[in-house]
Amino acid sequence: MKKHFWIYWTAARFLFVKRKEKSRMSLYLSIAGIAVGVMTLIAVISVMNGFQQGFINNLNEISSFHIRVADKSGASLPDDILEKVRKDPNIVSVVEFADLQGILQGEFSSPQGGMIRAVDPGLYDLDPGFRSRITVNQGGFDLTSPGSIVMGSELARHLRVIEGDSVSVMTLVPDGEGRIVPRSIELTVTGIFKSGYYEIDDSFSYISLEDGRNLFGIKQFSYGFKVKNHFKDRHSAAKMSRILPASAEVSSWRDFNKSFFSALLMEKIMMMLVLGLIFVVVAVNLYQALKRSVLERMEELALLKAVGSKPSEIRIIFLMEGIFISLIGSLAGLVLGLLVSLNINGLFHLVELTINFFIGLFRHLLPMFSGGEFSIYSSTYFYLTEVPVEIMGRTITKDDKVA
Repeated sequence: MKKHFWIYWTAARFLFVKRKEKSRMSLYLSIAGIAVGVMTLIAVISVMNGFQQGFINNLNEISSFHIRVADKSGASLPDDILEKVRKDPNIVSVVEFADLQGILQGEFSSPQGGMIRAVDPGLYDLDPGFRSRITVNQGGFDLTSPGSIVMGSELARHLRVIEGDSVSVMTLVPDGEGRIVPRSIELTVTGIFKSGYYEIDDSFSYISLEDGRNLFGIKQFSYGFKVKNHFKDRHSAAKMSRILPASAEVSSWRDFNKSFFSALLMEKIMMMLVLGLIFVVVAVNLYQALKRSVLERMEELALLKAVGSKPSEIRIIFLMEGIFISLIGSLAGLVLGLLVSLNINGLFHLVELTINFFIGLFRHLLPMFSGGEFSIYSSTYFYLTEVPVEIMGRTITKDDKVA
């Protein structure tokens, strides 16, 4: 290492020591190009992760659970087996549930299809993940009274109902003679929630397990399990399979909405490829900067060769110069990318204020100017109120898969 220290010292000197008659613009452009590329990559990935993880968490915590277990025979799982599963430190909650499709109609609305889920009346307290993902706008998540229903905010809006109103639920139920017949049941809205995921708010509603049995004739129930880390669900599912009866079917959240998760993965891959083109331009710019550096330092190179430097050692000098440029640009891009990602909503707001200031100025100076308010990200057009951001350490160095 000491023997070749002069190589690193010379490379650093070539990079940082300025010669009066030489321009350093190509060097600055190379560093700036790398910094901008890394900053853009980190900011875009952070926003994409924010959207993706928001969707995945909403689906897992509200819709699909992390792990589902259903007995092929339709029987409930024995209490002693459920107790063994609950003792697993990785299991956060266990919920018994059943899903059925129905048509809901308010007194002053058209019929609206939706998913009706029968759950334990204490779901809101039993499942912390579910509780953290919903906001009850009206009433409460109360299913203790017979004939109660809690529904999503968009579904309630379409049905034109509020807390205390009645809704008619029509579904197909067995009549006891082996036939399936339609049945219409009146339920009372005791709560309206919002999850931040439109498909859930527009279609999901909840009733109690007892109402599911008594009013809708549901006889087969499944069990939904939540684990501490939903990315480690396979380990917990394999462990549960050794405890559960042979007739029990264990499925993961990865088996549900598989096409949606595949689309998210493909979207991220394509975005990475598009952003990768930035680094192709940066690489060409860096190559030209190093080539210019070689031509500008012909006198120094001749002197190095005269004192015994080998051609390979001279090549290493410029290789190290390129590495120094890449490290400086990458570090600057990393810092800028994290700052932009953490403050992206504030930056959007600042840009909106600046543009709207000039729009207002033009409107004042030019009465014929009719420009409206400018908005980069508005809750009027998007279901979310702000741009979600999630910075994952591993995505700064490599891509992560959602399914």
